[in-house]
Amino acid sequence: MLTNFVFDLVAGTSSTTKQLRRRVLQLANYKFNILLSGPAGSGKQLLAQAIHRHSDRQDRPFIPVDCKALSGPFFSSQMFGIGSSNSLLGGSIGCYRCADGGTLFLKHVDALTLGEQLELVTALKETQSDVRVMASSIRDLDGEVRAGRFRSDLYQLISTTTVECPALVEHPEDIRPLVAFFLAKSSIEYGVDQPQISNPALAVLESYDWPNNVRELEETIDIAVQNVEASDAVIGLDSFDRIAELLADSSSEYGNDDERDETTEAVNSQESVSNKPLTPTDEWPTLAAAELAHIRKTLEQADYNARVAAKMLGLTFRGFQQKLTQHRLHGFLRAKASRRDAV
Repeated sequence: MLTNFVFDLVAGTSSTTKQLRRRVLQLANYKFNILLSGPAGSGKQLLAQAIHRHSDRQDRPFIPVDCKALSGPFFSSQMFGIGSSNSLLGGSIGCYRCADGGTLFLKHVDALTLGEQLELVTALKETQSDVRVMASSIRDLDGEVRAGRFRSDLYQLISTTTVECPALVEHPEDIRPLVAFFLAKSSIEYGVDQPQISNPALAVLESYDWPNNVRELEETIDIAVQNVEASDAVIGLDSFDRIAELLADSSSEYGNDDERDETTEAVNSQESVSNKPLTPTDEWPTLAAAELAHIRKTLEQADYNARVAAKMLGLTFRGFQQKLTQHRLHGFLRAKASRRDAV
């Protein structure tokens, strides 16, 4: 059963993922509503499923509703069973009552209009249904409330507690276990023997920043499993040509190693020319180039240990990860760390 995999979707060895697992177990058997926030594709629905499957509601329905798709003229009929002739659920129940005894997951809850939000507030306050609501948003709902785009009473009702789902780039050490999980999941879904993945292919996956997060990784592995030859037990590098090309483009954006070394030399030479007057024709590194070179030099001094480098720069680890993302250095760091570990 695929439901056996639900908790594995919070897979990984990073401290971030271990903390999320503890949070799942902590929240599972409470009834209060939960707001899940984080960037698109970071696994908010999967985390909601994990909480539901570990709760005493696990034998009752988990009803996911995409509010972005549901918002519109038929919202009432589809959510609450009002106006049955237009209901996508056959005109009798609606999503809310379908979730009675279970969990209603409201994806993109920020997409609802103020009028639709009021209907939801009324249902949460007045109905006798036993529904636990989990909601997700990629927007800051507190800011949306201040801007007048989201009702404060609904915000209070759905955010009894909150859970933050981080971007995959913030816990890249989890890419490998997630790949293993998605390989197993897709193989079961398609009824095929689980293929292996070659080391070069895995290295490419681990070097990519995954801007669309866990969802993009899942879709990438799913397509690879669909396309693998039945006689071939290994998914090779050619299955991830698009990602390899993106990595190549990312590297070329900041030049090759020689060009980067020239930038570093320019930064190192600043002290020797600092007392000389500059003219408009003098070559001088831009702030972005100087920061890039300084980060690379710090990583070298830290033996490509990101946490040590972050401390050397006086940054939080999360702040340093954002700098790595800004300068597209995640692939560079992983490649250097891999070479270090291979020695």
